[in-house]
Amino acid sequence: MAMTGGGAAQQAQPATPPPAPSSHVVVLDHDSPLLGDPLRDLFTTGVIKTQKQIAAEAKAAADAKAQADAAAKAQADAAAKAAAEANQRHNQLATLDVGAQYYDISKWQGDVDFQGLAQAGVKQIVIKVTDGTEIADRGEEYWHAAVAAGITPTGYVYLEPGADPAATGKVFADTVERYDAETNNPHKSTGMLDVEEPGLTAAAIGATAQAMAAELEAPVSSLTVYSGAWFWNPQIGSGIGADVNVINSNYDYQPGQPVTPDLNLAGMPENNAIQFTSTHSDPHIPQNTVDVNVVVKKFHD
Repeated sequence: MAMTGGGAAQQAQPATPPPAPSSHVVVLDHDSPLLGDPLRDLFTTGVIKTQKQIAAEAKAAADAKAQADAAAKAQADAAAKAAAEANQRHNQLATLDVGAQYYDISKWQGDVDFQGLAQAGVKQIVIKVTDGTEIADRGEEYWHAAVAAGITPTGYVYLEPGADPAATGKVFADTVERYDAETNNPHKSTGMLDVEEPGLTAAAIGATAQAMAAELEAPVSSLTVYSGAWFWNPQIGSGIGADVNVINSNYDYQPGQPVTPDLNLAGMPENNAIQFTSTHSDPHIPQNTVDVNVVVKKFHD
């Protein structure tokens, strides 16, 4: 308590409250004639922005971000799709037209001049990759040389009676996938089953085809079965439960002749190709003769 000269106590006076805000608010648009030129210039140059301008800019920024995000996602999806398609396997023999011819080879063909074959116009070749659950001799060498020469390889497995279908399919798939990775092969094929050993059954062949397709992540219909009516009809005698491609060996057939029903394998789809000779000579395969096949119906995936 403060004391004045007179000794009487005085109480502190309360502070004067601020004036109440005016209840009269005038809202002017940025182009209102009531604004002076200097203030209007602040709006015009963007130094001061209206709520409408701020909202419009925020929306434009959000729209631009959404478009950029959508474009980035589309680009990522396209890249993922391209990568998946690059790794997807197809029946590469399906690129051949009716009437086209191609070789299939194994170690018995010896040294093969793949560069010479490519220069002579060879585009496709079928190579023995596995024998039952064993890796075939020279298959890797041939695969590397074929890809290096620009020839598309398709692998085949020689089926052995009693071999486990799942193991047979896995060994084949693992082998061709490794060869493709080693060679950076751009044309990845599915495969072919070679059926010509007594003791094989339709059930075992079908189970092996299913296992191969599953391991290759390809439809079983993209596979090919090779045999001959001379063997298949008395030894197997029925289909394998799948719409596969078929190659029939018949050395009495000549390219251009009609494909009559007696040339088909019992219970199987119509022939896609016929192996019409095993004694063809090619200067680029000097150590032995070679099998030649002719396409009589387009292969399919």
